[in-house]
Amino acid sequence: MSPEIYEDLWRTIINGNVWQNELLNKRKNGELFWEDTIIFPIKDEKGEIIFYSAIKSNLTKQKKLEKELRQSREEAQRNEKIKTAFLNNVSHEVNTPLNAIYGFSEILKSKFNKNDTEYEQASYIFNHSKILLKLFKDIMDYSAFEAGNIDIKKEEINIYQVLEKISSKYNVKIIGELKKDIEIIVNVNNDFKEAILISDKEWTTRILEELISNSIKFTIKGAITVGYEINHEHIIFYVNDTGVGVPENEKDSILNSFTHGENHFVSLHRGTGLGLNIINSLVKHLGGKMWFESKEGKGSTFYFSLPSIDVKNYILNNKTVDFLPYSELLKGKKIIIAEDNDNSFEHLKSHLTKEAKEVSRVKSENELIEMLNKNSKTYNLILYDVYIPKLNNISFLQTIKSSYPDILIVGMFSGDFELSAEPGNNFDATIKKPFSKKKLYEILASILSKK
Repeated sequence: MSPEIYEDLWRTIINGNVWQNELLNKRKNGELFWEDTIIFPIKDEKGEIIFYSAIKSNLTKQKKLEKELRQSREEAQRNEKIKTAFLNNVSHEVNTPLNAIYGFSEILKSKFNKNDTEYEQASYIFNHSKILLKLFKDIMDYSAFEAGNIDIKKEEINIYQVLEKISSKYNVKIIGELKKDIEIIVNVNNDFKEAILISDKEWTTRILEELISNSIKFTIKGAITVGYEINHEHIIFYVNDTGVGVPENEKDSILNSFTHGENHFVSLHRGTGLGLNIINSLVKHLGGKMWFESKEGKGSTFYFSLPSIDVKNYILNNKTVDFLPYSELLKGKKIIIAEDNDNSFEHLKSHLTKEAKEVSRVKSENELIEMLNKNSKTYNLILYDVYIPKLNNISFLQTIKSSYPDILIVGMFSGDFELSAEPGNNFDATIKKPFSKKKLYEILASILSKK
């Protein structure tokens, strides 16, 4: 190791402090090995250092594993670059002749009367080249989504206007080109018609278009109703149709990646653009989730939700929400963070300081009780690390909840740790570490609104 490491070590322990770092050490046989080392002074009753002690953990296997993982990641990144370059090249090579076939078949079709056999043949080429173009685009899009090569550009979107524009476009297509006995109806509560969503307009529009297009394909007659609802947690979009519905044996696979068989894959893509599985992937990239309800022979309703924290300019419970809740959610709130890890506390505090009125910290059960008992200030929220000794004690949790019923408590846990029902019921909500600011605020928005 460099001389600076040892200088820092001795400077630290001579001053009576604890030193911790990773050291590359050497055995008597010359073999090198890594160890996590904690060195600390031992003092006598007068406070003078009498000797030093160390706690060491061998890190050699861990370091070897880290090296292997790093090499695997670098190899995966190289392979991904090769794959991307290959797909880009294939995209160009395939799209060029397909577009030519599509374009010239359309010209050829116009040379004949609709009753001519040649017109029917040219139409066949035209329609199937269109299917191939869309299918190939879907595969390219899917590859990009899976590789994470998707740019999200957030902007303000008037959702109602987008839905009106899409429905008008497809209603014209239904009457003129498809000649189906279907009508697309936009159904949105007046309280939500001016709502503004902060998201990627291109992708959001594309999801809605593909869901509507998919419903048109599988609906012979009736209506397709599109709209959205907004609550404290989400904006929920829906597309309801009176179509053929989804068979029971396909419900478990219809939103998954391409695992439902070749025939179904083709049926999903014929004339639709994106498949439902790709739409599902796209919704996830936008921070939402997708699901559906369907009964064979009766129709389907497809839903997708996005966090309401990205929505403004709507009326909820007779109150106008004219801001994005991030900045106002914790305004005037006083918060206690029960966290004994310094890094975790600083990270969490950085999420809250700008919005909250006051953020305090405790590291133990006693400190929490003392702060609540002694301080005359009214606290609104406790963010509570369940790993702190005794803090996950059931009776302690019950005491806090009964003594301070107006304080909301969010339990924070990580890894595979799972709260049993009894202690878990004493939290207003739980959140798994590590979590983003967006996830934290979604949970806080939910429990604060209920309170």
